[in-house]
Amino acid sequence: MTKRKPSPVGRADRRSPGAGSGAAVGGLASRKPETEPQETDTPKKSGVKADSTTLDARPVRTRRVRRLAWRRVAWTGAALIGVGGIAALAVWSGAAAPAADTIPPGATSVRVAAPSQSWVCPGPARLTDAETVGDAEFGPSPVGTTTTLRAGTLSSTSAKITGLDGRGARSFAGNPLATTAGRATEGSLIVATAADGADPDPVWASVSSVTTEGDLRGLAAATCARPGVEHWLVGGTTTVGSSTQLVIQNPGRTPATVTIDVWGPTGPVAVTGGAQRLIRPGAEVVTLVEAVAPQLSRVVVRVTAAGGLVTTYLQQNSLDGLVPQGVDFVVPGAPPSKGQVISSVLSLGEEVDDPRAPRLRVLAQEAGMARVVAYGKDGMVPLRGAEAIDLEAGVVSEISLGGLPSGSYAIAVTGDVSLVAAAYQDRQGPADPQLLHAEHQYDRAWIASRSLAEDAGVDLGGIALPEGAGAAVTIGAVPRNVDEALGSVPAAELTLRAYDTAGAVIGTKHLSVPAGATAAFAASSVASSGTPAYLGLTADGPVDERLMVDWSVLAASGHAAADTPAPDGSLIAVLRPATTTAGDRTVHVRASVTAGLAGAEKP
Repeated sequence: MTKRKPSPVGRADRRSPGAGSGAAVGGLASRKPETEPQETDTPKKSGVKADSTTLDARPVRTRRVRRLAWRRVAWTGAALIGVGGIAALAVWSGAAAPAADTIPPGATSVRVAAPSQSWVCPGPARLTDAETVGDAEFGPSPVGTTTTLRAGTLSSTSAKITGLDGRGARSFAGNPLATTAGRATEGSLIVATAADGADPDPVWASVSSVTTEGDLRGLAAATCARPGVEHWLVGGTTTVGSSTQLVIQNPGRTPATVTIDVWGPTGPVAVTGGAQRLIRPGAEVVTLVEAVAPQLSRVVVRVTAAGGLVTTYLQQNSLDGLVPQGVDFVVPGAPPSKGQVISSVLSLGEEVDDPRAPRLRVLAQEAGMARVVAYGKDGMVPLRGAEAIDLEAGVVSEISLGGLPSGSYAIAVTGDVSLVAAAYQDRQGPADPQLLHAEHQYDRAWIASRSLAEDAGVDLGGIALPEGAGAAVTIGAVPRNVDEALGSVPAAELTLRAYDTAGAVIGTKHLSVPAGATAAFAASSVASSGTPAYLGLTADGPVDERLMVDWSVLAASGHAAADTPAPDGSLIAVLRPATTTAGDRTVHVRASVTAGLAGAEKP
């Protein structure tokens, strides 16, 4: 057996994929969760309240705008009907409530009730061909995969956990759920807050899927995500030995039609069998990307939805011959923008041409130039050869992040055109015990991006840590303009809190992160006692507008690998924080001369 290794090509790699066929059997499948969550006891404690492993404001002056405003009223549930149906209402709404002197004459301010919010979680890591059978000792999955959900919410928010189809609900009921460590989920789950009229508190939830042997060997973990209409998934490969499954979930009550776009090393790819899928309410569709877009060494997928909101992720796993090369969930990153940041990129001091050095994947739909900058504990570290990178329109490129000193970094990639980006890193594990010669196994962690233009506010979100895994935190104070001098920019003053499974605060860490630098440390160092189950980060005050605070957690478990920094373990994954943006929910209404929606005058 000949082990395939990529040849060193410097920082930027735009080679076309080799010949051959890597298409797996079958293009798509429709699945529903197979089991329902089980009931648990409800202890009463404060803090994070759940831990479960089963699962332009101005007057309207035209009739046309009046009609559009009516639609918005209907959508938000804030429509008011005049007495006797004689008067209709026109509505003004904005991202923020206008000043008193800008409220239209005769208008009344109305506070709209907060809607429910849902976070949808990935299902377990799974083999491409679930029907594979044979001798268990030599089978593709000789051991089971353990998948766990950890979910919690702050203060008194009412929340529940259900299957993707809404069945098997378990309510948080204003109290923490008991820890149910060790129980595995067998399908995708939803963690939802109730629409009780108040701004919901954040829900911190994640799923981790661990397999210690076989083709799926690795730690796949991801933070549960909010549904949306557009998702950019930067990651995966469909060459021989690799599988990339696109999972699309519809947690809503109406069917959703999704369109799939794929880009590769040579540009946009025609999706075999058609680019559209219909996702039934409460269901998910799994598409094998290698079946619809084979032989791509680098993949970017965009999913857009109509008729409903969906969530998506990729499950990517690889083999080198018979040797596992890792599995992970690729989650959506920031939409196209001219600046993106990726944190928790761990360097072990690899050379630029080391095939196992971390790598950055970039796609721009217009030709342009990009620049890559790394920020470490001592500030900016130049990446020689990455000061100016050509971006070909529609071509997926990769840049080596080798050549950095050992440590954890935040990577900023900026361009003169909008782009999407992500990074990945490998960790070596023990030699495969089934082989007569030493062939080391690897695991891979994909890291999604955030936009440098994003306004995070004071609440910087929280992360539910995978159970049984060590965790290392990386927090970066990254300049929004990488060319700006930072001498006068104050440090970001932050507070990180650790919570246990019952929701009690078990440690607090105050941080002062200099502009253009990162802070990296073990999650266990935040706790004064016990083991952290959740981490929540807040700013002590408004962060300087020239900075963006980005953070994430590198989780590791399994057999400890030699020559690797904390956390120990050769199975790795990176989790991003879950955030909630409440926004202003004030609308302004006044009487109109028309009666009812049906009687509104046409423009």
